[in-house]
Amino acid sequence: MINAYTPEKPLYILPHSLETDKLSMYNYLIGYARPTASFPGTVDSEHFTLESFRLSKIQRAEIDRQQKAGSGKLNPEQLRKIKESRAKHGTMFIADEDKIHEIVVRFTDEGKRKYINQVHMRPSRYIDSERNGKVNSDIYVFRCTTHQAMAYFFKFGSDAEILSPSFLREQFKQEYAKAARIYD
Repeated sequence: MINAYTPEKPLYILPHSLETDKLSMYNYLIGYARPTASFPGTVDSEHFTLESFRLSKIQRAEIDRQQKAGSGKLNPEQLRKIKESRAKHGTMFIADEDKIHEIVVRFTDEGKRKYINQVHMRPSRYIDSERNGKVNSDIYVFRCTTHQAMAYFFKFGSDAEILSPSFLREQFKQEYAKAARIYD
């Protein structure tokens, strides 16, 4: 068990591996984590979620010899989930399936060009014949974390419109409005 301190919150992490992203830009700690403040006194693995942490974002880490998390080893089901999530979403965006959302985006022609040319952090397109099965469709469907959607699509500005989920559409709207206010 590792105690890790990130800008967001302190965490307990059951580590699996250290890996680089596919462009070898950043190193990540892959494992199961939970906030240290949640479920006080318990460290059983059912309260942990699959996550990846960029090493440069971890401010401090230490081995916690006081906590006992069973054997401290990941079980076969956890190992399977890591392998499956890495294959679907890449090292940077490994996550439990309940954190993966269907993201529907409408692109302008320029947005489609950006999508083709900007590969870093790009989520895989999910083919849905009703919504985006047509070759020249402006609507694309993705299955990814909201973190990945924000990291990738925000830079598209008006060339990509998040159609759903509604909470993510609202988050984009608020972030763009906040950015626009600095120019007033």
